[in-house]
Amino acid sequence: MISKISKLNLFYLTGPILEKEMTVRSRRKGMYWQRFMYIAILTLIIGIAGYAISERSISSAFQISRMSAIVATITTTLLWVQFLAMQLLVVSTLSTSINEEIYRKTLGVLMTTPINSMQIVLGKLFSGVFQLLLLLAISMPILAIIRVYGGVDIGYVISGVCITITAMLFAGAISLSFSVKTRRGRDAASKTVGLLAIAYWVLPMLMMLLMQFGSRFWSVIATKLMAYIYYVNPFFAMQSETTNKFGFGATTIQWQFHCLTMLALTTVILAYTIKRVRKAALGQINGAEHGKIEKLLSKKSDNRDLRTVKGSPIIWKELMAPQGSKNKLVKKLTRILTALVIFGIYGLGFYFEWLYEAEAHIPIIIIYVSLGILSSMNNVAGTITTEKEARTLPILLCSPLSNRHIIFGKLIGAMRRSLWIWILMTIHIIVFILAGKINPAILILLPFAIFTGLIVTCSIAMHCSVNRKSTSSAINTTVAVLAVLYILIPIIWALIARGPGTEFILQANPMVLMGIVLEGVTNDSLRFRVFDNSVGFNGMLGYLLFWFIIYSFLGYLLLVLSQENLRKNIFSAAKK
Repeated sequence: MISKISKLNLFYLTGPILEKEMTVRSRRKGMYWQRFMYIAILTLIIGIAGYAISERSISSAFQISRMSAIVATITTTLLWVQFLAMQLLVVSTLSTSINEEIYRKTLGVLMTTPINSMQIVLGKLFSGVFQLLLLLAISMPILAIIRVYGGVDIGYVISGVCITITAMLFAGAISLSFSVKTRRGRDAASKTVGLLAIAYWVLPMLMMLLMQFGSRFWSVIATKLMAYIYYVNPFFAMQSETTNKFGFGATTIQWQFHCLTMLALTTVILAYTIKRVRKAALGQINGAEHGKIEKLLSKKSDNRDLRTVKGSPIIWKELMAPQGSKNKLVKKLTRILTALVIFGIYGLGFYFEWLYEAEAHIPIIIIYVSLGILSSMNNVAGTITTEKEARTLPILLCSPLSNRHIIFGKLIGAMRRSLWIWILMTIHIIVFILAGKINPAILILLPFAIFTGLIVTCSIAMHCSVNRKSTSSAINTTVAVLAVLYILIPIIWALIARGPGTEFILQANPMVLMGIVLEGVTNDSLRFRVFDNSVGFNGMLGYLLFWFIIYSFLGYLLLVLSQENLRKNIFSAAKK
């Protein structure tokens, strides 16, 4: 009995995998940059609060009286930032944990040692989680110090941290599970984010619609299901704690029960992942992949199976690369679900008649543009790193293709994979132009605003793909750079300069430019707000051309740098 209890420790559950992964992760430069950015964000939040006090307060007595409210705002903001950031970071961190072992042929070797599949899965999970817990620990002294000013209950901090940790463990377990059968880390991360978005947002919204507009039968069922959804949705739990602690409302969600439920679900997912890892490792040991190759070679050759390369071989390869799951049933279900969501949104829009309002098309088009840019960024960021991870980059560089051909071919091919989003947006715009809800000038102005954001985003993503070792690292770096350019710098400038040039820097953001264009083309006067002036069509077109030329030049410089760095450290991924 004593010997069995002694085995229930962290080393028995994780084996040497935890120590190895922690050592490797702690030596990566990205971890230091991650901590730096996290501390910078915390400092920024406190700086904004201090700026608000100095601007709105007159006397020192009034400043002191406002400190409790400011502390409550800082605490709530920090907890919500941690809650969102930890889930995204753990998904990105663990999306390549298992598949890199599978496709480097090391998973089968691990299974020949005393290490078992449970230790592999738990070691990978806890190594990623422990690194992120360090980020949570960084903010604890700040929250402890500012509590002396009052306004925050320590119970709210404890509940917020516990909800964040359980949500992080749940998201990490799902990311690990997808990592077993997904070759690319970005695909595993995309599937995880998509599944969590459906579970946390789409499903509750569907239940609410059934409760409000469904028949009596469906309304009763949706109400009962919603009672269970509340306890497995960390967003509801976090919102419940926030409203209860600050007196904005009262809900019945107990965060302790929610955390236990999330831990139970995490355990079930981990058990399933352990089973899949063992199956994949045994298949690798038994030569399952070799058997597949022999099966393919034994098939009679058929010219119909051969696909002709058309145009640029790089663009053709990017367009022919498989997207999403290899399972045909899963692909069909995904397409059907996507179509149902699109038709459902438009059906509700026509039913409630908000699509007949011109202003309602602004958020719809912004969503289309955001999805298109994010999809293109995701595809471009994995173009070169995928070759590194598959160890095919040296073969590609030995071909007669030049660096320019490879870089621009990869860029164009990856961007064309998101073409279907832009087609849907174009159809939406044309239909409602014909309906008289949108001014036709959008067909000229909006492309310049879109290309401005698309060029700079994809150029940064390509540069990160060339210089980073893994796809997840390239995507994280791209997102961090864009956040610094479009969020951090404008806010810091507003705090320091307090006025001069702030609006100019804000309007340098391509999404802000799109908002200006959409606001102008959905009103009757066709006037656009540039700084404090109202300009017409020609003035807005000239302003968009100005930023289009600047961003195009910067994007071209980044692509030139990517060409020069393409043949440097081409074996770095193999040494990682």
